[in-house]
Amino acid sequence: MIGSELRNLILKIRNERKNKGNTKGRVADTFDGMMAFVDSKFIRNSSESLTILGTPTLTDNTLHLKYTGENGVEQTVSADLSGLTPEVILPTKTSEFQNDGSDGVNPFITAQDIPEESLTSIQQPVLVGNILTIKYIGENGTLQEQSVDLSHLATIDIHIEDASYNAAANILTITDTEGFEYSVDLSEFSILTSTDAQGITTLTQEGVNKLIVSKVGQTGSYNDLLDKPNILTPADISGKLDKPSQDGSWVVTKSGAIISYTDASNFGKNIGNSHITSIANSSFTLGANYTINTSGYFFNITNLPDKSSDITFQEMLVQNSSGQVARGNGKFLAKTMPSLLTNAEKTIWKTEMNGGWTTATMSVGLISPPVMSKTLTTPTWVLLRGTNLNLNPANFSLQIISNTGSAVVVTIPNSQVQLQSATEIIFYYNMALLDVGDYKIRINNSVATYDTAISFNVSNNIEYIDFSGITWQKKTYNAVENPTAFASQGSASYKADANVKTLVSENVIVCAQKSSEIILPNEDFYIEFNFSVGSWGQGQGNNSSFYWGLMPSTSSLELVNQASVYLKCTGRTDSASKQVTLDNLPVLNENTIISGSPTIAGTFAIIRRGSAFTLIGSVGAAIKIMTKINGTYGMSLYMANSNTLSTAESSMSVVNAYKIN
Repeated sequence: MIGSELRNLILKIRNERKNKGNTKGRVADTFDGMMAFVDSKFIRNSSESLTILGTPTLTDNTLHLKYTGENGVEQTVSADLSGLTPEVILPTKTSEFQNDGSDGVNPFITAQDIPEESLTSIQQPVLVGNILTIKYIGENGTLQEQSVDLSHLATIDIHIEDASYNAAANILTITDTEGFEYSVDLSEFSILTSTDAQGITTLTQEGVNKLIVSKVGQTGSYNDLLDKPNILTPADISGKLDKPSQDGSWVVTKSGAIISYTDASNFGKNIGNSHITSIANSSFTLGANYTINTSGYFFNITNLPDKSSDITFQEMLVQNSSGQVARGNGKFLAKTMPSLLTNAEKTIWKTEMNGGWTTATMSVGLISPPVMSKTLTTPTWVLLRGTNLNLNPANFSLQIISNTGSAVVVTIPNSQVQLQSATEIIFYYNMALLDVGDYKIRINNSVATYDTAISFNVSNNIEYIDFSGITWQKKTYNAVENPTAFASQGSASYKADANVKTLVSENVIVCAQKSSEIILPNEDFYIEFNFSVGSWGQGQGNNSSFYWGLMPSTSSLELVNQASVYLKCTGRTDSASKQVTLDNLPVLNENTIISGSPTIAGTFAIIRRGSAFTLIGSVGAAIKIMTKINGTYGMSLYMANSNTLSTAESSMSVVNAYKIN
């Protein structure tokens, strides 16, 4: 018990003694307040178990002990220690005195025999786990401490000892372990029922009628109704006819035991004076030629079923000039319909018939390249440029036909055709499958057909460019050598080197490479190469750029963009990705994200006819074609690279190059 544990601790402190010479004395520390608190709170009147014992505190002369009982509420009890008084106990034998006088007779007490005692002082109690420690300074002035283990503390548990029920009085009596009794009158919760002679049941609680239920409400039987009406036995109505639901004139018909009636309001009427409704198995059959003269009045046939999707309904009503009505398949009408339309109406009709795509006069003014190699085994990309080329993607065709007639040589699969716009169509085909000669293109927009006025040539007399003897120049930032940038024959490569310039995102060309002259002045040519560029760091915007293409062969190599026709790769400004452009054309592939695909690779073709250049660039499924007027000067291969945030890589390699004679 907590009381006995704390009592023992207090007694240890009270019995502290101070010896001085032969005189024994002690200070009696009563701790009456503490003992009272312990006895009263935790022994005699405890109504709750000790759940949590808090840290005891000592304020001035008051000891405070916090605890949380079984009700979960934190409580505090206190003991006043201010009444503690010292008690002096004198010796009972004169031999214990310090001074017996000169003769040792008639002993007397002197100040020497009464020790100077100080009041025991108690310091702040400390509770660590279940160990309560109280430090104090006794009469001898020495700091001492006493501890007690409270882990086995127990309190008195008060609970229900017995419960009894008096059925006659409807009383429930509860007795606890301290002998206290508590009574509960259950009649307050009872609902009493009573039923009278008529079977009406009343529910009452504490003398108040709560619900009254009649007998019929309990049984649901018609016979339990009060004040039932007297119902006469119905008369025999067999053979009688139900009256009509509407006013009017009616004709009664009897067929055996069945009697019915019919509306007679239309009897004696005809088409001229009545609203006639047919019935089953009724019809109207002409016995001779029959004419309905509308006399200019509207003649309507309404609410006919819609048979537009029924393939069995292929006939239509037709009429001749005399008004005779017959059926027909509409073939003659369809054949003569164009003659009934104006030119503007014909254009509108053809456009609607083509799914809303224009069918205006098509034209093609450019086929590029104009000369294609028969010895090339890979597909050749062909550009058609003109007007009104916005074909319906769901319904068109593209064919190669002979130059002198209309014979179809080959139909280009629609999967190899890209409808760019109303002015451009791009397709690819392996021209090695065609014979040497000239060809035209036939375009069908599902309504109209157009044969190009210009032609292209397939030739095996093409001079391929030899790259085995060409040389390269290289120029780097501040002339610092970059061994990872080099070129040979028709290929060039580059890798960023921090020794050349500190790696940072900036549009500063740090390396440029130029081949010797591969195209002489005034020579027409076709050249195609692959290109690639790796990652150079994310989120750099458009600060870094890479260039591949051709430059004038007579120009000195500098660290600026010297390409006259080129393809460029730059960082995007809105995300960590790159974009590829033809000169200043819009983006080829604006969705190439560095994090998903660090390397961008594609192809680039350049065609020159006179001073006109055609540029074709592709990255994945994205294709762009442009034309520009430039010069007829000699040309060299060219590649240039800007500084980047990381060690980016770039390369170009010629895959096909020939001169057009």
